[in-house]
Amino acid sequence: MKRVSVDLVAGGLGAALLTASLTLMLTSATAQVDYRQEAERLYADEIRQMENAAEIDALLEDLKAARDRVAEQQAALEERTALLQEQETAIDAKLEELKEAEDRLQRMLGIAKQAAEADIAKMLTLYESMRPKEAARIFEMMDPSLASGFITRMDPAQASQILALLPSETSYAISAIIAGKNAR
Repeated sequence: MKRVSVDLVAGGLGAALLTASLTLMLTSATAQVDYRQEAERLYADEIRQMENAAEIDALLEDLKAARDRVAEQQAALEERTALLQEQETAIDAKLEELKEAEDRLQRMLGIAKQAAEADIAKMLTLYESMRPKEAARIFEMMDPSLASGFITRMDPAQASQILALLPSETSYAISAIIAGKNAR
């Protein structure tokens, strides 16, 4: 009987140990499953973070590339602006040169006009000092537009005597030019 009780006790102890061992194994297996699931979840989170980090890195690379393009475009724009400013300065200098040349030309034209006026005045004095018959012979050979310039500046009494001595066609041509100038 002792043996049976020891066997029962031993059997009860063995079953308890077996139960405890099974419980421990089951708990350990459950813990391993929990740890495995937790590890898989952490791994998935880490992968998502790595994917997010990769996306962030890609975005940062895109931003850097865009910033580099903007910097290149800005440098090109600054270069074009500097070139335009140089060209504008050159154009301004050319305009100033042209203005100066125009001023010199105007002064020269003024001098030439004064000289021409002086020459015309001398010629007019010469023609007015001639007898009308002599002046008429010279006016007859002149182009009517040139003759009309002298006639309009002469004393009207002397001009009328010269016109009267000219052939009627020449006198008419000179009169028509004078009338045309006065009609304007």
